[in-house]
Amino acid sequence: MDAGVDDVFVFINTFRQSGSIVSLRDRMWHTLTSAGKATFFTSLTTASAFAANIFSSVIILHLTFSVGDDDADRRQTKDASERNNTGPLGGPVISK
Repeated sequence: MDAGVDDVFVFINTFRQSGSIVSLRDRMWHTLTSAGKATFFTSLTTASAFAANIFSSVIILHLTFSVGDDDADRRQTKDASERNNTGPLGGPVISK
């Protein structure tokens, strides 16, 4: 697991706002429990959004953000565009 820069700001801000707590141990505990919950849920929702993209039918999003066999996705997109006479982004193919 990793911590993003935004998570670090949440922890630092929470620590600074808890200045009224005298004991360093209690202040750290407050920071870890409060900011820890916030960063856990924001990370969970971000991971859920990426995971939900596995079932996406929007090809460009699926190709950009999905986890898996990229070559299979590209072949599928190429096959679909050839059948529909469209380009890789869904636009019409202009023949010369």
